[in-house]
Amino acid sequence: MTTHGTRDGYSWLWSNERRLSEVLQAVPELVLGQVVAVTACDSGPFQPNADEHAAGWSVEREVAFSPRIRDVRQLPLKTWDEWYVFTERRVLPEIHVFVNDGNFTPDPMPPLRDLEPTWDRMAAGEDRRLVVEQAEWFWHQLLAVQPAAFLAEGDTLTCVIASETLFASVLAVVGRGAG
Repeated sequence: MTTHGTRDGYSWLWSNERRLSEVLQAVPELVLGQVVAVTACDSGPFQPNADEHAAGWSVEREVAFSPRIRDVRQLPLKTWDEWYVFTERRVLPEIHVFVNDGNFTPDPMPPLRDLEPTWDRMAAGEDRRLVVEQAEWFWHQLLAVQPAAFLAEGDTLTCVIASETLFASVLAVVGRGAG
């Protein structure tokens, strides 16, 4: 399933049909020439090794900053990854990592999907309320740091992109063969 929408100058998608590696292979322009702030790599902080430090990686308050990306292979692509993509390096406030939160979606009003008739509707409604609160927290944080893109992969793929052109390319990749 893939859902997408727009909010506050960004286009977003959430999908369980594609991987971040597929998106980067098809649309490397998302990161090429940019600085990537890695807030999670394999669900925890990314610790660049000596070679990566020598190549320009640095760490500030558990956020690893890449040098300007020339090749997507410079990026530590695992699973449970979360990246903020910027045109320039910047100082970030304390960042909450969302990729590790169950049911994370940037959808500001997620529907109660696939609700079985035997499920407790009150509990499902409470779960929806928590997901909505989490989405609001995410948007507040995203708008505070103003990245060119937010890319994350855990149980699902999340892409939030300022460029309409890049978003259209990503949506074409994620939608290709979906279903």
